[in-house]
Amino acid sequence: MKGVAGKKMSPAGSPERIAEKARRLAAKRAFRHAPRQLPKPSLLGGLYSNLAATYLRIVNATSSFTFAPARLDVVATGQTPFILVGWHGQGFMVPFIRPSDMPIDLLVSRTQDGEHIARAFRQFGLGMVRGSGAGKAHKSVRSGGAAAFIAMRRRLDEGVSICLSADFDRNAPRHASLGIALLAKVSGRPILPAAIATSRRITLNNWDRATINLPFSRAACVFSDPIVVPSSADDALLEEKRRQVEDALNAATKRAYEIAERRHG
Repeated sequence: MKGVAGKKMSPAGSPERIAEKARRLAAKRAFRHAPRQLPKPSLLGGLYSNLAATYLRIVNATSSFTFAPARLDVVATGQTPFILVGWHGQGFMVPFIRPSDMPIDLLVSRTQDGEHIARAFRQFGLGMVRGSGAGKAHKSVRSGGAAAFIAMRRRLDEGVSICLSADFDRNAPRHASLGIALLAKVSGRPILPAAIATSRRITLNNWDRATINLPFSRAACVFSDPIVVPSSADDALLEEKRRQVEDALNAATKRAYEIAERRHG
């Protein structure tokens, strides 16, 4: 079947057309229903964010970084803008792997904790996209997930790279979201899996096993090969790319800890 200007079109009832209609409907709903408002700034919240930023600077200043296979500006040569992904709760040192002249926006939730993180990370020159994913459509609208997806694609189109967690579901930690592959498909930009580890750290007993990096550490940042999702990808290929992201992040995380802890060379 051909449409305007001879372009091939999928049948009206095909899975591709149905999925596209669903995505458009979700986007319209995101704008019709106002997402949860951002938490109001507070003096105490500002103090918390400033202390967090200062602490991260101390960790960075007293730690030695190793990059594998190379620093971000080298790894990303010819790949910018890109979609930088890591596991949830493992990215507190992200500001220090970014070259100062490389624009990157960070996806941060609209929660109070997200507000603290956003205010702290802005001090390092990172831009912000506010929102998060959710397992159900109505929760995604309330958390700003659909609007955030649109904003991330727009920023990628403008030449700004995006950094976000690959997992967002509290019931499925370390399970890469299909939305990562979908963002790569619609934007045409590569996914760059990355992991950061430090030899000294505190691992919290929460859903994502968040890691608090400690000063005077050996730090390692490992990048996997970029993952490209073609614009023609169907549901099966999207799932395959999602698994590739998950496998790449697990491998990068394992390698980062080996380097930081001086195991296996």
